[in-house]
Amino acid sequence: MRKQIKLQQCDIQSSGDGAPVACTESGAVKGYKGDNNIAIFKGIPYASALRWKEPQPVPKWKGIKITTDFGSSCAQPSNNNGFTGSEDCLFLNVFTTISSIGKTDKLSPVYIWIHGGAFTIGSSIPSAAGPWSGEGLANKGIVFVSINYRLGPFGFLAHPALSKENPKIHGNYGLLDQIFAIKWVKNNIANFGGDPERITVGGQSAGGMSIYYLAFSPLTTDLMKAVTIESAGAFYPNDPKLCWVTPSSIQDAEKNGIAHLSFLGKDATASQLRALSTEQIFQNKWSGFFFQPVQDGYVIPGPIKQLMEQKKQNQFYMLIALFANNAPREYFMISQNMWGQLWIKGCSKGLYQYLYDHAPPVHFTENTTGCNHGSELPYFLNTLSKNASPSERALADKMSNYIVNFIRKYDPNGDKLEKWSSQSVGSKTVMGLGNKFGDKAIASGQTDKKIDFVKRFMSSRGVL
Repeated sequence: MRKQIKLQQCDIQSSGDGAPVACTESGAVKGYKGDNNIAIFKGIPYASALRWKEPQPVPKWKGIKITTDFGSSCAQPSNNNGFTGSEDCLFLNVFTTISSIGKTDKLSPVYIWIHGGAFTIGSSIPSAAGPWSGEGLANKGIVFVSINYRLGPFGFLAHPALSKENPKIHGNYGLLDQIFAIKWVKNNIANFGGDPERITVGGQSAGGMSIYYLAFSPLTTDLMKAVTIESAGAFYPNDPKLCWVTPSSIQDAEKNGIAHLSFLGKDATASQLRALSTEQIFQNKWSGFFFQPVQDGYVIPGPIKQLMEQKKQNQFYMLIALFANNAPREYFMISQNMWGQLWIKGCSKGLYQYLYDHAPPVHFTENTTGCNHGSELPYFLNTLSKNASPSERALADKMSNYIVNFIRKYDPNGDKLEKWSSQSVGSKTVMGLGNKFGDKAIASGQTDKKIDFVKRFMSSRGVL
């Protein structure tokens, strides 16, 4: 039986200028009207960021908060030996239809987007290198939400002094931000016309890697129904022992934290750490440490391989993207297929995988060729430039229709689209999207021998 949807209540006076206004649990927000009657709210604060603490609710405000500009990106290193962004950065953006705001009679499915950037850089603000504006999917009836989360040492630094202060938290502040944002959406999105019972969470690169972790977290079990993963290999192609689904141990993460802040000495206290300025924390920014999620027993309850073998993943519908030029092609496809085979043994929900092979005529990152890391995003999210050719726009429309179908009903198939089969035990094909649509083998010739080789190689490295 469907739960009754309860709207957040707040004291809203008419904006007077026809701009969209919505209630949240902290107060009213006012956005603006975009093209095609899309309501856009930018820079809504969803949590208070307390340095190296779990995110906390935003204090309530009076009146209407103007949310027409993006909030600050989270503090991150810049190329000029400094930093950009702010520690006060936990903002999200909502793209919806104006007619849906404040109504519950016909709620739309919700898609939450987690940006990439190696857990170190990036933000929810669309750019040439991050084409994740929400209008493209909002125009197709999806309520689109993009979020910021803490990065680098602010998001993922572990340290003995911080562990002593809170024994259950070991550096996963960025993941906790993501989870808090999803909870915020679940509690507030009905006021924006979104259905809190139909939430899909997606991400690209580090955002996609985050999804791998969230898929095993007990903290996300009831928060969403489905996930999508873009440009995020489950197993790292150069060194499988550094596979993306293997988070740092607490011990290794704390050693890295001590070394990163070595100027304080190994016996630094939590108060000493918090007394540092943002500049001081970034003074060792290119130290070579890769700040990433930590297997802490709280957010990530155990080794991912072990959790999969014990069938302890969350029951989410899943869609995963592979890319023709993202890594050594057959290795990448086989390893992703192996991950998918492990996943479906413990999950009764549908898993859909695709290989994208269309090289865009103009890349959004310099010195890039072919169908590479993230090159599918303008097509996947339907955000191609208005100057794109008719054929490119038609491809984006078709690609995004598959994704919209998945967000709507957890199955990408629909009218006038080639059949896309879900993965089953023993599957050795994925869906091809881009230049050609249809089943595509994960390896060309001698597939079984190649799969066996990759399995033996990974087993020798302790991954499988």
